[in-house]
Amino acid sequence: MSASAQLRAGNALTALRRFTRPAPALARCELCSAALDERHAHLFEPASRNLACACIACALLFPDAGGAARAQRLRVEPRVVPLPELQLSELDWHALDVPVRLVLLYPSAHHDRLFASYPNAQGAVEARLPLAAWRALVHAHPQLNGFEPELDALLLDGRSERGARCRVSIDVAHALLGRLRAPGAGGGLDSARWQAFEQALARLQRGEHG
Repeated sequence: MSASAQLRAGNALTALRRFTRPAPALARCELCSAALDERHAHLFEPASRNLACACIACALLFPDAGGAARAQRLRVEPRVVPLPELQLSELDWHALDVPVRLVLLYPSAHHDRLFASYPNAQGAVEARLPLAAWRALVHAHPQLNGFEPELDALLLDGRSERGARCRVSIDVAHALLGRLRAPGAGGGLDSARWQAFEQALARLQRGEHG
């Protein structure tokens, strides 16, 4: 991993921890404070990259796609779309400049960046890549043209030819990464947590929410 990539990863670790914090025992809508069920709506704030829990009534007040650069909040529509035909070449992986073959990519028009999250010994880490890396990937693989910046992530498991390749909504991506976050300050990634992550990964590959 290059020094510049390490620096990008370190600077973004705090943001990733914010994304993957566990939900409180009694979740409440962050707009109206209504009590929420375990499965509830989410709103994404492109500027801060915060993912907020919301009730259905509040979520419907916001757009779900388009105008991402203008809207302060966007309604997230849960989505898991397997892409079994997508195969990255060695050149594709080299251009991404990530140190592992298991990664979530978040294109952001608002920040003009491609955010990349992947496992590490402490759970997960995030790096910031040039958005040109995403454009090159889309050029090489036109099936990625339909991705919604801010709201969609690309899950890539290149550890084997049968590894998961999925288009997932950003709430699904954050929930998957949350399985890697070790409890307690300084905790590492244990085998039980990794097994839960792998099981969630397999469900996503089948088109099921993880």
